[in-house]
This record gives sequence, C-alpha cells and structure tokens, in this order.
Amino acid sequence: MDSGTPARLDAIAFGNGVFVAVGGLGSKPMFTSPDGLHWTPRTTTIGGGYLDVTFNGEVFFTLAGKGAFGISTDGVDWTPGKIPTSQDPAAVAYGNGTWVVAGYKPTGASHGMLWTSPNAQDWTPRESALGNHLFAAGSLGSLLVVAGQTGLLASSPDGVTWTPRNSQTTGFIWDFASNGTYLVAASQYGRMLYSTNGTEWTRAETGLPWHLTGVTYGAGTFVAVGWEGQIAQSDPVADPEDGPRLSIRREAGKVIVAWPNSTSDYSLQSRSHAAGDTWQPVNAPVVEGPTQRTVTLDPADSVKVFRLSQ
Repeated sequence: MDSGTPARLDAIAFGNGVFVAVGGLGSKPMFTSPDGLHWTPRTTTIGGGYLDVTFNGEVFFTLAGKGAFGISTDGVDWTPGKIPTSQDPAAVAYGNGTWVVAGYKPTGASHGMLWTSPNAQDWTPRESALGNHLFAAGSLGSLLVVAGQTGLLASSPDGVTWTPRNSQTTGFIWDFASNGTYLVAASQYGRMLYSTNGTEWTRAETGLPWHLTGVTYGAGTFVAVGWEGQIAQSDPVADPEDGPRLSIRREAGKVIVAWPNSTSDYSLQSRSHAAGDTWQPVNAPVVEGPTQRTVTLDPADSVKVFRLSQ
C-alpha cells in the first residue's frame, strides 16, 4: 500500500478504530486510515514537523518541534498545545495518569529534556537523572520509562522522581512498545531489550548488523524495524488479560461507538477531555446486535473521550 506522499513518515499509532501516521520533514505529513490500506492526508495548525505520535487509550497525542503538540480523538480534528520550551522533544508516552515528553539535552543542561503533565495542559520540567539526549519514552503498568544515548535509561512511578537503571547496553535506545506484560526497546547494533517490570532489563541479540529504531506490538508478537530495511520479529507472546475495547467510526454522517456484545455489565461513559473532567453516562440508546453493542451519536455530540465502566 502507499500513503501517497514521498515525505518521510516517522511514527504511527492506532486507537479508536483509526491509524495515525506522522512525519517530521518537508510538508509535515500526517495521514489517517481505518484499515491500514487506505490513507487520507490531514492538515493541522500544529507548528513544526511531527516527531512522534501515541494513543493513551482515549486520545492521540502528536509531538512536534519546539514543544508544540496536538490532541485528537479521531486523528482528524486536532487541538494544538505547547510545552513551554524551545528545545526539540523526541518522544511522548502516557502511563499512571501522566504524560511524559522526553528530548534532547539543552545546551548547558545537566540532563536530557523531560516534561510531565497530568492533563496535557499544565507542564512541569523534570530532572531525568540521565546526562544525555533522550530519544524514547514508554510505560509498563504504573511505571514510566525514558531512555536515549549510550544506553541511558531511567524509570519513575510518578514522573517526578527518576531512577537510573541498567539497560544492559551502551548503544542508543530509540523506541519502546508494550503489550501490558512486557516493555520492549529497540536499540543500536541490532539489539532488543525487554523487561517485565521496567526496572530490570535483559538484552536480546537479533543477529542483525544494523540499528533497530522502531518497535510495536500486535497480533501476539513484537516487531522491530531499522536501518537498511531490517525487520526483526519476536516469538509469539501471549496477550495479557484485558477488558473489552471500544471502536469508533463515522457512518452516514453519524458517529458509531461500538463494543463487544458479551459485556452486559459495562456501561458507556464520556467526558470532554482526556483528563480532568468527571466521567458522565452517555444518555443514548444502546442497540444490541449479533456481535456488538452500538451507540449512535451526532458528530457535534461525539467530540469527547469515551470509556466502558463496570
């Protein structure tokens, strides 16, 4: 398949039934797709090139140059924001109710750039305890993790206090992915790293000669990509026990929120922002189909964050 652009794409995320792919050079490419096959270009008012994108279970967060960012529930309509820095960030992650943005070490600073926020609105600079550039951010359970140049890695339970960890490598660490049980990192020299607690790490050699710069999880396996078109895949990994997942799609001018039919003990709730508001029940009829329960909403009413609650 083809996105329709010659520009470089640097990051991709999936959530609410849509893929979002972004890039940091040239025309600031951004594309969305409902299936990974058919892609639509998108434009935003977010300044700078797009450096990373993630989905926290409720909203997409795309990171841009000089601390600019955007928040979206559908990858189409974006609300711009700004971290109070002129330094370029490199990675964003979400865990334990906290957004964390990591980046390059500012000139004269003692550590790589690090900011946290509980709501993507109020941002606080943090001391990462790592004295060089940071390229990766991730989370596992309630633990946040950042990493970067020369194998530097630190973890934090709250985004405030960071503890350096032994990553078992001296090569750069570029990306994290998690399936809820493992946190896996893509690293230099064809190396992969993995942890079940975010603090103790094991190095795995893929045997590939070039650097691995991106990793993701899906269909029961971790897949890493890197220089010279290299791809490394893990052995099958069992999915952790998980609750039902929502999907959201547009259909005939309406927004359809759907979830598995075998969830009679769950109710649909919404709020207007990713954090900070009180969850409210969605007062709309629930239609029970052969495999799914669905709620149909007008687009003006659906610019919200949704969840299932027991």
